[in-house]
Amino acid sequence: MIEISLCDIAEFTNGKRQNSTQGCIPVYGGNGIQSLCHASNAEDCCVIGRVGANCGAVYYVPGKFWASDNAIIAKAKNNTDKHFLYYLLKNLHLNNYSSGTSQPLITQSTLSKIPCKIPSLQKQHIIGATLYLLDKKIEKNNEINDNLAKQAMLIYQQILGTNSLSKCHLCDIATITMGQSPSGSSYNEEGIGMVFYQGRTDFGFRFPTRRLYTTEPKKMAAKNDILLSVRAPVGDINVANEPCCIGRGLSSLRSLHNTPSFLYYTMVSLGPQLDQFNGEGTVFGSVSQDSLNNLPIHIPPVDQIAFFEATVAPLDAMIMNNNEEIMRLTELRDYLLPHLLNGQISIGD
Repeated sequence: MIEISLCDIAEFTNGKRQNSTQGCIPVYGGNGIQSLCHASNAEDCCVIGRVGANCGAVYYVPGKFWASDNAIIAKAKNNTDKHFLYYLLKNLHLNNYSSGTSQPLITQSTLSKIPCKIPSLQKQHIIGATLYLLDKKIEKNNEINDNLAKQAMLIYQQILGTNSLSKCHLCDIATITMGQSPSGSSYNEEGIGMVFYQGRTDFGFRFPTRRLYTTEPKKMAAKNDILLSVRAPVGDINVANEPCCIGRGLSSLRSLHNTPSFLYYTMVSLGPQLDQFNGEGTVFGSVSQDSLNNLPIHIPPVDQIAFFEATVAPLDAMIMNNNEEIMRLTELRDYLLPHLLNGQISIGD
């Protein structure tokens, strides 16, 4: 490993403001893609958030793009693998090098002086390629899940659009349990006890991400239960992919007729109705159990619900399996990232 400064392996350039809102080239800022435009000022390199809440965030962008004025372009020099540079920048936790309190800022000068250690170019190629392949597989799984979810929602809309619907209430198809937070002294991040979700903070594309655990669980949700945010913003949903404890920011919904997929897409379709509760609270929106039980819904005939469940449940199972693989790959990548970069592990190991 060679000790150097970032300026020895990367060229830094400030992005520029882009006023165009037309085109097919992505505009990147500190929070990722902001819009599209017709021109580019960078290609196949890294973007670093320069200012604000996303100061120090790092993205790798293949192909042409425009870096906005709240971002810094980081291009690998000839002695550095471009993918290795991306993972090195992520591992350096660049937000720790920002200055300012109300408006964090990181400059080219600060970045250039940051010390780091790098292996030979050959090892950089191997490390960069390995980690990049893991990220591409995670990205591909996410794309597949997004496509499967769109297919399922289209089937749901077709079922509702081609049948005579019956009026009923949410309590007619689901059992609703409101969450209750355990004692704060029981919380931990070490995996002791039951996984605990306080609210939508841990929500993902469809499944929540483990962060907290509790040794004193109060209200529980089972695998495949719908997790619904009942405090502002009301209406966000996820699916429990394992038994878990739910806090007062959530409720769980369990299908009464063993049709969890139909219940899930019904809840997705109820988004506009649930959004009305975001103005109900004195300061923040909230929804009560009675309001949820009495939420009016329209459902198709029983045989059509059964057809939908038989058709879509396998798609949802694929989504859950893909998500579990994403979690495993993410854990592997996050473990390998620092250990490969500091030389504790080699690809041969």
